[in-house]
Amino acid sequence: MVTIDPQDVFNKVIEKGFYDRNSLYMCCCLNAAMAQSAITYNEYCVGTSAAMGYVTQLNELSGESHDNLIHALESASGKMTESEDTFSIYTDWANRPMFEDGNNG
Repeated sequence: MVTIDPQDVFNKVIEKGFYDRNSLYMCCCLNAAMAQSAITYNEYCVGTSAAMGYVTQLNELSGESHDNLIHALESASGKMTESEDTFSIYTDWANRPMFEDGNNG
């Protein structure tokens, strides 16, 4: 079985123009990319699982419930977050911010 790296999936979605610096929902962009055969179903599943897993981690840290990265990141870090920040996360997934507890940025 071939292992799919979330970074490779995010790169495809970004390079093909489905996700950009103004996008709020990576999962919607992944869905659009899959619907237009820019990524496979398996790639969609890997990308969605990674993105939603990260949002869930941030929500658990902050004790809040958000459905997109920008708001989950703001709550977990206690800092204002811009769409450019989330774009940077998806272009460098391995180095995304990780927090041990809420609001410790």
